[in-house]
Amino acid sequence: MLGQPVWLIHDTSELKGDRRQCVCAYTGVSKDKASGQDSYLFFSVEQKEVSPSVEQARQMIETTKEDNAHDTDIQDLTGMGDEAFLLSNDSNNHFIMVRKGAIIMRLQIKNAPGKNSLDELKAFAEKASKQL
Repeated sequence: MLGQPVWLIHDTSELKGDRRQCVCAYTGVSKDKASGQDSYLFFSVEQKEVSPSVEQARQMIETTKEDNAHDTDIQDLTGMGDEAFLLSNDSNNHFIMVRKGAIIMRLQIKNAPGKNSLDELKAFAEKASKQL
């Protein structure tokens, strides 16, 4: 999906509790030829609104990993922010969470078949995390 034409379907910035979260979602212009499904890419960046805390962001990373450990393959990633990991249930759905200082970035791709989608998502996450 990455590198393909997409439509922006969601673009918000809102306060969720004590965190500011900016979220964008995209869908491919055309359906996947093999599955006939729409593919989606979700991207968000968030940080505690007042007194951002590295420790609070670290805890969010740990809690997300713990909450998903029972049914998901978790892989720590290098080269992205201060820490990052990948959650993957199958070959078409992937979630990457990156922490850089007190900022959390989330990337999720759904219904994007093929190994290239994961490779491209990792490359994009690495590039985007350098801009945080």
